[in-house]
Amino acid sequence: MILDSDGYGQAGTPEDAELISPAIDCSGKDIVTLSLEQLAYSYGNANITIYVSTDDFST
Repeated sequence: MILDSDGYGQAGTPEDAELISPAIDCSGKDIVTLSLEQLAYSYGNANITIYVSTDDFST
């Protein structure tokens, strides 16, 4: 997924993007590893949040 915020110009309008995957069945696995890469050029405040759930966010 690529979010290129240059199209928003310099008006300071924040952009928001979500990448939501289907559930991944890790049952039967002793070890599960999440690996990702991100590159962010920030001209101010930038927040990147990753949410992980073991119960499909039911709690």
